[in-house]
Amino acid sequence: MVNDEVVKFLIENSPFFCSAVHGVHHWRSVERNGLYLAQFTGADRSVVSYFSHFHDCMRQNNGHDPKHGSRATKFLKQNRSKIKLNDKQFDQLCFACSGHTFGRKTDCPTVATCWDADRLDITRVGIDWDISFFFSDEAKRIVEMKDIEALHNFNKIPQYFSQTETQILSSSLQNVVYHSSHVLSLKKIHPRISTHHKSWVYATREPVMSSIFLGSFGGDLACAIGRESSSGLPYLCERFEGAFDKRYQITKGSIYTLPAVDFVTNNTLWQEEIVCIHTVPIIKEMVIQNVKEYLLSLSQRGKLIIKYYPEKIDGIPEDDSDLVKICSARMKKNPDVLNDVKTFHPRLVKRVIDEFRKSHTLHV
Repeated sequence: MVNDEVVKFLIENSPFFCSAVHGVHHWRSVERNGLYLAQFTGADRSVVSYFSHFHDCMRQNNGHDPKHGSRATKFLKQNRSKIKLNDKQFDQLCFACSGHTFGRKTDCPTVATCWDADRLDITRVGIDWDISFFFSDEAKRIVEMKDIEALHNFNKIPQYFSQTETQILSSSLQNVVYHSSHVLSLKKIHPRISTHHKSWVYATREPVMSSIFLGSFGGDLACAIGRESSSGLPYLCERFEGAFDKRYQITKGSIYTLPAVDFVTNNTLWQEEIVCIHTVPIIKEMVIQNVKEYLLSLSQRGKLIIKYYPEKIDGIPEDDSDLVKICSARMKKNPDVLNDVKTFHPRLVKRVIDEFRKSHTLHV
């Protein structure tokens, strides 16, 4: 199995160790997938472990690079003394690396398992599984049943990021982003489908903005979130009395620091929001035991603006006409939005209905 010595060697020699697409977090995912499948295929676990760490180590870019497998094989042969495998195992490793992108035929269960393990992680870049590219019955079952949880729940593997890897990953990346979650002790952030109906990892550029999302009660009908133009500070503005307390009263969670590589802007209508299409490793976790108290402390230190109803942030209409338009537009796709208006803003129900009818009539 790969050890710390091999990891340090790759840190020093692989230009893609820190890549968010083809770097160490992908290698670890492939290792997890391969060790899971080896239970069913009888594959050589040591070969699988080495394959996972070396198959993409000599990439030159994150896109079209058809010869990267051949370069990995050449790199392995040049450094044979570093690879603690016998000759048979080493030959399997080289064949698996050289053919992992286009390989479709093999009688070796170890090589097939290596290729299946890599291909099971292809969804990280937004490509769907194609069952015709898989070999083992278990890999095909995962694809057919979309049973990604079988892989995520497999825990008979080394820790995803050793202390050495985490330190190198953190120090090698000058830019980071932040993701908040109610789930503690995560090792990776996986894409999920949210309001935009896309499978993305969501993040913000600063931890203060991210911390606001540790509460979700009422969405933007309860609290408006943004950045004040004059001060440049993040703000949270109540849209009805008591919204802040309801949103954060009994809440804890974590703010995760992530590498900024491959996060993109302008995919959503809100400029503070950035997204990534694939699973992202975690550099650091900050646990917030009491989110309400934490946000209040940020406000007291001048890092966050909190406006309590009926006070409003500049730019939010005094008559709540922005909520009327937002809810009317949402009703076109989801009529149940009106129930949320009745719950949080009963005084706006008639205005929302009138706006909806007006807008609907104009577009008939």
